[in-house]
Amino acid sequence: MILAALALASFGWALHGTGVAPDSNFFMPLGRGWELLAGAMLACWGGAAEWRSRRPAWLLDALSMAGLVAILAAYLLWDDTTPNPGLPTLLPVLGACAIIAFAAPGTLAYRLLTLRAMVGVGLVSYSAYLWHQPLFVFTRLLVGDLPGWGWGAMIAATLLIAWASWAVIEAPFRDRARIGRGAVFGFGGAGLAAMIAAGMAVHLQGGLPGRLDETRLLLASAQTDVSPYRDSCGNSLPESFDGYCVFGETAGPTVAFIGDSHGKELFWRASERAGEEGFAVQAFLWNACLPVALPEDARGCAEFVVQAREHIIASPEIEIVVISANWSRYLGCGDLCYGEDYGPMPAARVAAIGTALRREIAAYAAAGKSVLLVSQIPTMPWDIPRHLNARALRDGDRHGRAARGAARGRGAAPAPRALRRWPLPGAARRPAALFRRQPPQRPWCRGAAEHADAAPRRDDRRVGADVDGSLIDRSATSEYRQRGAARTSHTAN
Repeated sequence: MILAALALASFGWALHGTGVAPDSNFFMPLGRGWELLAGAMLACWGGAAEWRSRRPAWLLDALSMAGLVAILAAYLLWDDTTPNPGLPTLLPVLGACAIIAFAAPGTLAYRLLTLRAMVGVGLVSYSAYLWHQPLFVFTRLLVGDLPGWGWGAMIAATLLIAWASWAVIEAPFRDRARIGRGAVFGFGGAGLAAMIAAGMAVHLQGGLPGRLDETRLLLASAQTDVSPYRDSCGNSLPESFDGYCVFGETAGPTVAFIGDSHGKELFWRASERAGEEGFAVQAFLWNACLPVALPEDARGCAEFVVQAREHIIASPEIEIVVISANWSRYLGCGDLCYGEDYGPMPAARVAAIGTALRREIAAYAAAGKSVLLVSQIPTMPWDIPRHLNARALRDGDRHGRAARGAARGRGAAPAPRALRRWPLPGAARRPAALFRRQPPQRPWCRGAAEHADAAPRRDDRRVGADVDGSLIDRSATSEYRQRGAARTSHTAN
């Protein structure tokens, strides 16, 4: 009963954490403990063998195979939007429990899982788990992105090294006749202490930057040249948005940024200039989530967007709203996604996003806010700093000059430019552009634009599918400008 109560409490926490703090919910034990406790409860089931002996073979076969299918289904059906841990996590956890409880000798699941190949993979699985990360990381560091056959070769190498370490290290240490328990704990404790000491030394020295030359230092800094707010200022639902992620001069007007991680990059640059320019910025940003709430989106970010909108509308100090997102992720862009298989998206989905976006803009406009809709930020087909670093490591300083120049130019990536004067609602002067304008060099998200054009709507003149696939209510924007209350603009970066 105690284990069951703890498991239920942990599962309840996991369901709660999925909506308010999914990142910490994934890594912290409070939201994951119920998965281990499920196995603990099975281990405490003293009458399992007797229960199985009284059941027909076909029932045990069906239950154990259902467990195996459940695990495979979770592997095939889950994607990066699946809340985990959460309700979907029940599928693999209950599947594993079913195999443990019902895969008795003679069942089909038992015969499959006791094949020599399966047993061999199971024996080296932990060694493979430990080896794959450094092997993959250092290979990508030296080579860059790998093709499909390269990943296959890396998996094969991981399994080979894992087998060797299992045979030479793991198996002997588990043989009590060769190495006693005291020696195991002694070696383990000494190794743990050595790793902690080495890790602390490297950490206190800032990663030992003296081991790198100027080229590699520049490339290393470029690889981490991302917003410091990437894992904060969003990604969880706060108790209140009052004072939430506000930077700059609060006595001046406030600019609200709402969107995903792309918006966090723009917010970061704007926050660096906010104080000296006499305005404040506030973030309402959630990684990998639309800046609009759709009924079918059950993730916590949908509720975050709804509450953020209500707060922005009710806050008179917020005079400008910047909407920015990785539109290709949500609207689809076919081959232009450079290997990130986002699309093309269903026409109904694109139309729903367009309708929701028009609704959001209209709500902010009705509240007297200026709205700026930022188009797709250009992306590259590969990680440039990592490729340059790999080249520098392979070829020495032969490409050092080019690499140093490219690394120094990392600040040239599209970024918002803070204004000396922000466009305020009702201002007599003509508002300046918030972001640098660049003419589009090629159509973005062509597939999304085609879907948007094909989607049924009552008045084609009301909706425009821009070259990047983002949708704007042009007639509403025109009315908004005529009122002189604010301005909606669509920029190139």
